[in-house]
Amino acid sequence: MRYENREQGHFKFYQIDLIPGPPDSRGKDTYAVRASWGKIGTQNPRSEMKAVGPFERCFKKMEKLIKRREQRGYEKVSDK
Repeated sequence: MRYENREQGHFKFYQIDLIPGPPDSRGKDTYAVRASWGKIGTQNPRSEMKAVGPFERCFKKMEKLIKRREQRGYEKVSDK
């Protein structure tokens, strides 16, 4: 999902994705939360893996990160 903040000349974006990972040692599915951010239009945004583990834990982490961005004035612009 992509969020943007265009308030007061910020022109920043925050892209967050929940991506599937390899099974863990017990054969259970794992997921990761990948976040990218920077100035809108930048060619090389910063990115980081924010969480890795079971779906529920990663989904909660993603919700927390989204809520934080919304509190800072970011608005959802895309589901991709």
